Amino acid sequence: MLTSASGVSATLGTRNEDILVIDQGGILRLRTTAIATGSAGLVNAQVDALLNKTPVISLFPSEIYFGRTLEVGQSKTVEFKIENTGAGPLEITGYSAPEGITMEPSTLTIAPGESKTVQITLTPMQAGTFSGKITLQHGEQSVGTLEIPVLDLTIEASPLPIISLIQENLSLGEIEMGRGITTTFTITNTGTGPLNITDIQSDIAGIALSETQLTVPPGQSQDITVTFNPPAPGPITGTIDIISNDPEKASISLTITGSAIFIPADPRTDFNGSLTVDFYDFLLFSEAFGTANTTFDLDGSGTVDFPDFLIFVASFGKAVNG
Repeated sequence: MLTSASGVSATLGTRNEDILVIDQGGILRLRTTAIATGSAGLVNAQVDALLNKTPVISLFPSEIYFGRTLEVGQSKTVEFKIENTGAGPLEITGYSAPEGITMEPSTLTIAPGESKTVQITLTPMQAGTFSGKITLQHGEQSVGTLEIPVLDLTIEASPLPIISLIQENLSLGEIEMGRGITTTFTITNTGTGPLNITDIQSDIAGIALSETQLTVPPGQSQDITVTFNPPAPGPITGTIDIISNDPEKASISLTITGSAIFIPADPRTDFNGSLTVDFYDFLLFSEAFGTANTTFDLDGSGTVDFPDFLIFVASFGKAVNG
């Protein structure tokens, strides 16, 4: 039964007064105000919903605003509310939206008199103007199409890094076994975004790197120190591979060449006969330093002196033979 607040029957849309909807049991189901003629449709929909136990759905806000600009790859989340002022539940079974938009939760049920908040996230993957609409999917015939337009915004290209190596090949030359070598190579970021190096690795045994994870700001360079102690004599071939967030060169390689050679110790410096010139030989040499002991007078000058020490040092740490 539809009556005015004063108990007089009301014709919808003709008077500005309270409108009461009372069921047959005398229970007040709806109280609203007819303001000019604009409220007639809403009141009629709510009356129909009460009679037929169907939902009446409103969406707030009526448009989705992510802002004026957003960068490619960045995400922004906004919320909207689904309100059910009807007498029956509405089940949202899914949604359709432009690429880059996700809705959470993607399915939900709104009971009569209930409202629920939904999160909408935009993660654009290409630059340009973004627009479109979000359509909520449901199977309720009494509820029309539920759409929320997305206000246009500009998607800007995000700053990107560009990795560059000053040299593409690194020649280590001849490396004496047991001596090792230290050198460097340079990574440069010629792009506009930070260059994140997530890993630097090599397939050459014996190579150690000063850093394997780092960030190179736009327009700057970073030196990487390479220390190499060859485990065996022979040719050296392989690469140092650099993994980064460069979208065009996620992996870039530096070619390594060289050779490891074995130069045996001067057998005269193995004073204790252990086949290795080590600390014990140094102690023996130190005791003879300044004397005329011919065993330690390596240059034959008649005195064990500094030139003999230099000869000894050149063999220190080496084996007498391979």
